[in-house]
Amino acid sequence: MKLTSKLRVPNIIFCMGELGVVSRVLAPLYGSAWTYASLRAGLETAPGQVDVQTLREFYQALRGSS
Repeated sequence: MKLTSKLRVPNIIFCMGELGVVSRVLAPLYGSAWTYASLRAGLETAPGQVDVQTLREFYQALRGSS
């Protein structure tokens, strides 16, 4: 991530699998151009991918806590 921030190019960086869920959810908050989400639970296309509703709830909770 240090390299991409020095080059000032958009990036998409996150981890895969169960341990990668946190990185997928937080990626946009740390400069990732976007993250991927399934339309609903059970339709994931990659290990560790979360659904849109879960992302919405997480980001709403973050906004509410500030």
